[in-house]
Amino acid sequence: MLSCVFIERGNERVDYIPGVSSTRLADLPFISEIFPNILHHILEDFSWVPRAQYLLFPSIYELEPQVIDILRSIFSLPIYTIGPLIPYIKSNDHPSSGINYLQWLDSQPCSSVLYISMGSFLSFSGAQMDEIAGALRLSRVRFIWVARGETDRLKNACGDMGLVVPWCEQLRVLCHSSVGGFLTHCGWNSVREGVFAGVPFLTFPLRMDQGMVSKMIVEDWKVGWRLRKAEDKIDHLVTSEEIAVLAQKFMDLEDDEGREMRRRARELKQICHDAIEEGGSSQTNINAFIRTSLSSSMKATEIFLLNSFSWVPKAQYLLFSAISYELETLTIDILRSELSLPIYTMGPSIPYYEQNDPPTQVEQVPLPLVERFPGSIPRLFETLAYFPASILYLAMGSFLSVSSVQMDEIAAGLCKSGVRFIWPVRGETDRVKEVCGDMGLVVPWCDQLRVGWRVRKVEDSDNRGYCRKFMDLEDDEGKEMRRTARELKQLCHDAIAEGGSSHTIIKAFISHFAEGVHMNPARDQRAPICHVVAMPYPGRGHINPMMNLCKLLTSQKPDILITFVVTEEWLGFIGSEATPDNIRLTTIPNVVPSELVRAADMDGFIDAIMTKMEAPFERLMDRLEPPPCLIVADTFLPWAVRVGNRRSIPAASFWPMPASLFSVFQHFDLLAQNGHYPVELLERGNERVDYIPGVSSTRLADLPHFMNRISPRILHHIHEDFSWVPKAQSLLFPSIYELEPQVIDVLRSKFSLPIYTVGPLIPYGKSNDHPSAGIDYLRWLDSQPCSSVLYISMGSFLSFSGAQMDEIAVGLRMSGVRFIWVARGETDRLKDACGDMGLVVPWCEQLRVLCHSSVGGFLTHCGWNSVREAVFAGVPFLTFPLLMDQGMVSNMIVEDWKVGWRLRKAEDRMDHLVTREEIAGLAQKFMDLEDDEGREMRRRAKELKQICHGAIDEGGSSQTNISAFLRDISQSYA
Repeated sequence: MLSCVFIERGNERVDYIPGVSSTRLADLPFISEIFPNILHHILEDFSWVPRAQYLLFPSIYELEPQVIDILRSIFSLPIYTIGPLIPYIKSNDHPSSGINYLQWLDSQPCSSVLYISMGSFLSFSGAQMDEIAGALRLSRVRFIWVARGETDRLKNACGDMGLVVPWCEQLRVLCHSSVGGFLTHCGWNSVREGVFAGVPFLTFPLRMDQGMVSKMIVEDWKVGWRLRKAEDKIDHLVTSEEIAVLAQKFMDLEDDEGREMRRRARELKQICHDAIEEGGSSQTNINAFIRTSLSSSMKATEIFLLNSFSWVPKAQYLLFSAISYELETLTIDILRSELSLPIYTMGPSIPYYEQNDPPTQVEQVPLPLVERFPGSIPRLFETLAYFPASILYLAMGSFLSVSSVQMDEIAAGLCKSGVRFIWPVRGETDRVKEVCGDMGLVVPWCDQLRVGWRVRKVEDSDNRGYCRKFMDLEDDEGKEMRRTARELKQLCHDAIAEGGSSHTIIKAFISHFAEGVHMNPARDQRAPICHVVAMPYPGRGHINPMMNLCKLLTSQKPDILITFVVTEEWLGFIGSEATPDNIRLTTIPNVVPSELVRAADMDGFIDAIMTKMEAPFERLMDRLEPPPCLIVADTFLPWAVRVGNRRSIPAASFWPMPASLFSVFQHFDLLAQNGHYPVELLERGNERVDYIPGVSSTRLADLPHFMNRISPRILHHIHEDFSWVPKAQSLLFPSIYELEPQVIDVLRSKFSLPIYTVGPLIPYGKSNDHPSAGIDYLRWLDSQPCSSVLYISMGSFLSFSGAQMDEIAVGLRMSGVRFIWVARGETDRLKDACGDMGLVVPWCEQLRVLCHSSVGGFLTHCGWNSVREAVFAGVPFLTFPLLMDQGMVSNMIVEDWKVGWRLRKAEDRMDHLVTREEIAGLAQKFMDLEDDEGREMRRRAKELKQICHGAIDEGGSSQTNISAFLRDISQSYA
């Protein structure tokens, strides 16, 4: 209805809009075409304007003075015209060389080229574009036409008088001396650029505000002609003949009407340039806006900050880029406890990686600095070289500034203090130089961190007495302050070094971000059919086998997607390790004590695991896409099974220790019934326990040692762990059936859920991937006789006493046995004690070393992951168990499998010191390849190796179980 009215009455004039000159109804925005709900939104937009604090226009006051005055009289809020808001600063920055269209413009006569651009949003019909192209050919007018998407087609139609390009720097083209006119759709941004360049317009408006802008150009400013006649309908086709005639007349520099139009365009150009000069209307308004906004900034800033902070919990990460963890430890810990999102301290976030000793000669100074500040920069570095550690560096920042009065006081104070100084002062360099005296430099800019490498830095020093005392290197208070500063420097440097807090956290964030917790699987062309969530217990001995399980599953079922969940801290430890594309790492917050301190309070650590991890894990499950179809969780995390049950997601319980130990915990009540819990191990440790189903006769002392010292609360947690196992849908062991057949059979008879032995779950796929070249310890192994080297590793968590480590070291020296010892954190001290028959290294690829032909034995603490690797490698063991499950594993090695000897005697107390003489004697015998007992042990080790390799071959027990587990996953998903 309204559209019909516009067609019939479009030429009627509207002369009652305050501040707007008489305008044809058809030139107003096409309100008739707006849906009622859109019109409602527009009116709502305007209803909120009076509630703003300012109203900004990208216009220039002199282009629309009447309407700006009217609006200022209507609104109580400040109104600022700050136009033209175009990139005029860049318009003449670059020469034309290397840019084809600019080179072409350089070759054209002055004001001879018609620039054509119809915008990037609403477009002309194909028929109209063809008419314009035909007109350009007919008119023989020089032109450059920006035609997005149709460049090739239009090039052929336009003729050879100009260029058709897909893009150009519009303002730079409009400001070119060869451009004499602008055929435009009347987009407001383009028009302001045309006004700034001083070119007249051929207007060809389409919709929206373009009719009104065309009217301003043609009727109000009188700097253009309309290509479409006023009475034409919007869909009227302007013919090539009409366009050609008008284009020829428009570009005729001798035409009287055109001359007047160009004169007015130059006047508008001058008005525009004056507006942005100092004292001009736009520059004055910009200054006023800055002043006004700063004067009210306290209240606005408070509102802004409060609003900003309200959105923090809805983010996926919180980054502190300016600090390292050690500088604000308590605050970061509190924030991590209160916020559920990952928090990363990545500081100091300064360009420290660029820093070397600063140059001291002019020719060494980076050329751009010399060009920008030719008189200051060379002197600056020379001054730093001549007066090391004696210079006061002043910096007042680049945002909020100190008053001129205060600047004068600082300058006078420096002059009177006699202290050497360097002071970057933006904008007032010359004035401040005169006041400061000749003891230092005032420069407009410097490379702050490079300068800081040679000076003592202070901010906001303001009097001569303080400066003199502060720079007195003999002052006691100053000495203490400098000592503390050096400590903070060391903390900072340690944080960014390999393994430091910031370095570790940055790697974790990169890994986390790259893997993408919120990755949209719709983008993943592999379209995984099954999404599995893996939730390991936060400890190395649990995470490694779980990750190996995930890698094994993805290698055999490529269409599976696994989200591997760890704490933020653990992502820092493992985030840089290679994982398949269909395993993505993600985190929950650090709601449990750090791995670095957990051994000091295991009760507190386990309590936190049981009570604090469930909630963030459940929140994570809410965010994961596609919806998970299976949870694989460590048995010690029973709440993961709970989460799965609540969400009707199947759960698999993963027990990362020996199945024999599982049976001990499962039948814990039998220990109490037989009077073995609680018990005094010193008196009764050698008593045998032969009633645990599936477990061979075991010394009481070899059962997990903590069981007799465990708190009632933790014991309750362990009972809870095992109470949830039957509520899972399957039970996984990283063992091999043939290593623990009796206990697996017993457990299968007791549980109704499927039980899968999927071991050894070690990274055997890469044990021989790489040559030894370039790795020192492997080259050393290459040079040793076959089976002559004793490999020693005591794990990454619980450690031996310093006294016991010393006994082992000296025992090795006395034995004369070749060895390679992985000793984390004590490498240098132990090297000296061990002698020259072997290597002490901080880390190695353990499986690769164990599989090396020169390795003939393994001295181990009996960690279950390490033992499975050695079984795979076929090497015998010297066992030295400490705590947890290690006594039981040692018993399996020595008594059940008969592939090792025990270094500590069975009757010894746990804190008994095994002497160097005992170690040396047993090590010699153990590594004697001619010893009959040793030969039998090695034969058995080779048999176990064959069993292990057979289990993972096609048709082997582990491979069969893995295939069955994958089938079950697929069936449950389907």
